[in-house]
Amino acid sequence: MKTQGIPKQPFKLKEDQIEAIISECQRSGGCTFSLKAGVITKDLFPGNAYAVSPFKERERKINTHIGLSTFEQMIHEFVSNNLRLLQQDDKYLGVWFEERFWYFDVVVITENKADAFVIAEACNQEAIYDFKKKTSIPLIPAPSAKSDEDGGVK
Repeated sequence: MKTQGIPKQPFKLKEDQIEAIISECQRSGGCTFSLKAGVITKDLFPGNAYAVSPFKERERKINTHIGLSTFEQMIHEFVSNNLRLLQQDDKYLGVWFEERFWYFDVVVITENKADAFVIAEACNQEAIYDFKKKTSIPLIPAPSAKSDEDGGVK
């Protein structure tokens, strides 16, 4: 039987997996998911762990003014488009919300903060994610406002 010319079906996460991703994103503003293990990774890395993407070109930024079904569709689409990477043991789906946008990325996780910063800098990333503190750490700290002698902000 010939299969050439038949379009390949896009990969779809299992119903419980997509529900776990969406639920965690709604609850905490993002998540990291292991396709290999089929789970949210927060419990896989209980100690110091940092997520960073060495694949800036794969990052997707989506306006938050989308419905839940569109959000689900975008997750499936991103996973399908990055399936070879995401099926590797050391690669994960990263989804997070920041400043009116949802971001989708392929991330790696390291227990060494310095290593995460080296990867981030080499791959033109703006930040790494600290699992223990549950926060992003920018590569370059945002400049703080300085006040002048009259108490105004310069």
